[in-house]
Amino acid sequence: YPKYDKNWCNFQMNNDKIFVNKVNYDYLFREGEYFWNINYDKTKWFVVKSEDVNDFLYEKLDEMWLNQKEINDFIVYWWPILSKNKYNYVYFLNNDFSKIANISTTPNYDSILRVYMLYKRVDKLENIEPQKFEKFQRKWLTIVEWGGSEVK
Repeated sequence: YPKYDKNWCNFQMNNDKIFVNKVNYDYLFREGEYFWNINYDKTKWFVVKSEDVNDFLYEKLDEMWLNQKEINDFIVYWWPILSKNKYNYVYFLNNDFSKIANISTTPNYDSILRVYMLYKRVDKLENIEPQKFEKFQRKWLTIVEWGGSEVK
């Protein structure tokens, strides 16, 4: 949202607002299917119980330097999905997502924060080591993108 057309290629940003064809949006929403095989450390997932999803997401997204609005938007979208599962394994691809979907802008951005969550519904738990995050610093023009998908 808004409907994808040629105007998405020519949107403008000003003071945390996005203008597509002169209409103001807080963010752009896109959805798609990815057919990819990316290498990531499959031994470092988080184990999240259904009742802990909200607190887990808040804590981890804060560690990844999302701001309050971004954290709230992420949780509002993903909490109902994850909380349906008794247990979830969760892994964040983050900037490794650039290997799948690249972003380019003119003028170029100063920093980009990509939070891409993989989750897998599980019924029994295994001992796994939790993932760690690198510190992120927002610079003048920062692009923030978040999303996720289920691992089948």
